[in-house]
Amino acid sequence: MDASGNGHKEGTALIYRTLALEEWSRAAAQLKAHGLYVPHPKMATAHVAETLDGEIAGLGIMQMILHAEPWLVNEGWHGRVDLPRIERMMAVRARVLTSATSQTIMPGYVLDAIDERQAKLAEIAGFVERPGWRVFVKEF
Repeated sequence: MDASGNGHKEGTALIYRTLALEEWSRAAAQLKAHGLYVPHPKMATAHVAETLDGEIAGLGIMQMILHAEPWLVNEGWHGRVDLPRIERMMAVRARVLTSATSQTIMPGYVLDAIDERQAKLAEIAGFVERPGWRVFVKEF
């Protein structure tokens, strides 16, 4: 710990880089140590700040996640389109994509309902809202 009590060595140089797939276990160990979810390495990349000695000082994980949006029912077809049937078709594909060898952040997929209509269609299709979840977007 340095004199300021920050828990790091003042003046220690950090290298910023993306870990190679062969180094994934280093990121996984950090995530596990903090009780965080460890995505499958073939579906994510680990970006680290590390010391010259290889100690990971911080990291960020970028991972693929399946989304199931947008949804729509055209005018004149309300009450006739079977949204749960469409969702079941999507679920078959999602199970293939999220198998044990290609796991994403969660089994299944998420839906970001941008308005009340999308939320209603999601509920009809059997999606369940996760209380407390917040979605953040980084545009570039």
